[in-house]
Amino acid sequence: MTTLGIIPKNFSLRLTVTVITIIAIGVTVTGILLYISSQVFIGQTYTEGLKNLAQMKEILLQKSIIIYLATSFFIIGGIVLLTLFYSHRVAGPLYRLGVSARTIAGGDYTLRVKLRDRDVVHPLAESLNFLTEQYRKRMVLLAERVAGVREAAEHVAELSRKDGNGEFERAIDQLSRASEELKKAMADIKI
Repeated sequence: MTTLGIIPKNFSLRLTVTVITIIAIGVTVTGILLYISSQVFIGQTYTEGLKNLAQMKEILLQKSIIIYLATSFFIIGGIVLLTLFYSHRVAGPLYRLGVSARTIAGGDYTLRVKLRDRDVVHPLAESLNFLTEQYRKRMVLLAERVAGVREAAEHVAELSRKDGNGEFERAIDQLSRASEELKKAMADIKI
């Protein structure tokens, strides 16, 4: 599966290792508690030992159920908290990126997306910031070129009223050059 670099490659590995660690801790704690709870003196005689073993069987069953329930609660709780934590690191930033994209689409090309240090979609935020910056630069260039065309057109209109042939020709050339610069600035825009 190819990735777009939106979520770091080690994210799934870190998540898997954390889940396995939680499960391993739970199993270890269960084993230790079960071992500790099974340390009972059996008795000095054979009959006393059998009687105590029968009682210990029931006690161990009860303790095992309690220990396994507590451990299961610990493991499930840990995984739920881990899921909430990691989804917070992904879903929250994606929501902020969506809001930022709508703001940029509304015409605010000065916006920079800022994420928390531990959020996992930094590459996407950086790409959106790069896109916005390039778009802002393009818009500034186009505004400058349009202003040049407008200025040249106004100069041509002014000279056409004065009836100055030499100046009129130069103004037409200036308008033509300004139009060409605008055309070049827009050449690589695909609509």
